Amino acid sequence: MTGWLLAPVLVPLTAAALAALGRRSQLLQRGLAVASVAVVVAAGAALLTATTTGRIPVTALGGWPNRFAIVFAADPLAALLVTTTGVVALAVLGAAVGTAEDGHPFFHPLVLVFIAGVCGSFLTADLFNLFVFFEVALTASYVLATLAATRRQVRAGAVYIATNLAGSLLLVTGVAWTYAAAGTVNLADFAGGAGRLPAVAGAVLLVAFGVKAAAFPLGGWLAVTYPDLPRSIAALFGGLLTTVGVVALYRILALALHARLRTPLLAVATATIVVGALAALGRRAPDEILAFQVIAQVGFMILGAGLFGPAGLAAGVFFVVQDMVVKTAAFLSLGGARDVTGHDAGATLERARPVLAFAFFLVVLSFAGLPPTSGFVGKLLLIRAAFAGAQYAVAALALVGSLATLAALLRAWRITFTAPRQEAPEPSTGPGPRRMRIAGAAPAATLAVLALAVGMFPAGLAEHAQRSAAWLVAPDRYAAAVLE
Repeated sequence: MTGWLLAPVLVPLTAAALAALGRRSQLLQRGLAVASVAVVVAAGAALLTATTTGRIPVTALGGWPNRFAIVFAADPLAALLVTTTGVVALAVLGAAVGTAEDGHPFFHPLVLVFIAGVCGSFLTADLFNLFVFFEVALTASYVLATLAATRRQVRAGAVYIATNLAGSLLLVTGVAWTYAAAGTVNLADFAGGAGRLPAVAGAVLLVAFGVKAAAFPLGGWLAVTYPDLPRSIAALFGGLLTTVGVVALYRILALALHARLRTPLLAVATATIVVGALAALGRRAPDEILAFQVIAQVGFMILGAGLFGPAGLAAGVFFVVQDMVVKTAAFLSLGGARDVTGHDAGATLERARPVLAFAFFLVVLSFAGLPPTSGFVGKLLLIRAAFAGAQYAVAALALVGSLATLAALLRAWRITFTAPRQEAPEPSTGPGPRRMRIAGAAPAATLAVLALAVGMFPAGLAEHAQRSAAWLVAPDRYAAAVLE
């Protein structure tokens, strides 16, 4: 099991190095990228199966005791997230390869480094190594965000890089403060004695993770950056980047702070939902509407951590996982519509590209929390947890945010797919029209249908989410497993 535990980090990093060395062969790069991400999916599935036994796979590197070594642990939450990361990354790679967005010789190496950093962030049991893997993913994302080097991308990338560097400075400050006060950065140590982590240091960590997650009032960088990214990069960031920050919030709150910052976190989550959804209502460009909706969805993701308890955390985990799939599908479908070529002037994309139109419509329903999508189940579980905790104002504002989301995204869908094109698009100079049509629609449609299937048959994901919550609310159990 140790091999499966390290594979989501080591395999993509090794493949990234080989792809960089073989950058003259695009076929080699594509094969390495797809094969390594397939290994990530297999490893995540194996780890997820292992967690059903009641024990979690743990390994320590360096020959030191677990308390001092570099420790990786795959609790149900980490295993579930690694599996979803692999699925999302496979869809993004499929779209990038099919539409020739992977033409840059360092596209695949950077994507693989990014995936390794994301998986490492989910699997590490050490606060400092969480910072390290976070920065591995972010460093790759800085280059990916500006890879095309257009003026708009460079300008937006400057905002993105500057904001996240400030967040990184806060994060390393919080880690140093924690070590100075507690003498350890091992998460299992905090799980056994949460009072050892000073409240101020914990608050600094939560602010740093809030920057990474794009929570209110620190999420403006996302709305500036995402609309100017290429389709595949926007989908990769939308599905994975903010999720790392949100999951880190879950970890630090459950293992080190427990409910001490629950009320402020609920306020941040609610404000992020409302501000993101209402800001989207004021935008007309579909790319900008979607970017602000990502911020609103971050609020729902954080809401589970703020509600805490078995019900709140299980609802939050369910929502986080399905939202990774839905947001990736959203960027792939909207980006695919933006790049459509080869249809008559005056025609609508709804008729010219019905698969893309259908995929984005499913995304709209899921973002708004309408049945029978996975977003409906996720939001229903969150609302039920809010009512169970007597958080009626939070539940009401979440419903208001969902209505605003529906209105904004329906407008984005109408503008994109039902408004006639005034001029015929320029002929494509890349792959042929048939290949572009299939590659532009298939990955988005696959993820959208997957999210629909989760909404119609939610029992499997709900069971894993409940198992994840059971570990999060029992920090002593996590400590015993990691430090044994």
